[in-house]
Amino acid sequence: MKWNNAITKLPQFKAAMQRVSQIECLLLAVEFASDQLDVTVMEGAIGGIRSLAGSAYRDLERVQETESESRGGQA
Repeated sequence: MKWNNAITKLPQFKAAMQRVSQIECLLLAVEFASDQLDVTVMEGAIGGIRSLAGSAYRDLERVQETESESRGGQA
């Protein structure tokens, strides 16, 4: 996916990308250790992944709003 250079400098975009990276790390950790994790730990990991994904999504929505405003409200 290509992003406008100005967009990639927005703090919301950087935060979203950092959260996506954290999600990837959590998923890899769960994948590699899944046979050693109990239900409580798995539920906690799933909750953390959902929380990070929701935050990343909200950050990207703010980026989209910022981009839309910079275009004068055009989609």
